[in-house]
Amino acid sequence: MASVKSRYPGLLIFLLDIEGGELEALRGARSTISAHWPLLIIEYNATTRRVFSMNELRAELGDHYSIHRMRSSDGFLDDELESTWNVVALPNVGPWSELKRSEFFRIDAIQSAK
Repeated sequence: MASVKSRYPGLLIFLLDIEGGELEALRGARSTISAHWPLLIIEYNATTRRVFSMNELRAELGDHYSIHRMRSSDGFLDDELESTWNVVALPNVGPWSELKRSEFFRIDAIQSAK
């Protein structure tokens, strides 16, 4: 991990678990998000679905992020968003996008749950 940190300075991770306040928190953090492009781990379950939809989340993040389910069983990412507890929004810009193309990131971890 030390080599990742030295090679990719500025990698940030935001964990949002606010019982439905996640979308408002993202809106409040727009300038920080667009300045640093953090990886976002966002609670998205039955509770949060009553407050905001996946379409609203996508609209807030725009084309700068791809959204994937974090599987509870193994922590891997897939694109099955119908049944989620948490989602991971991976930035398509900034330092995380560079890391996604490096030997440190296993892009094959994003797989279909079907």
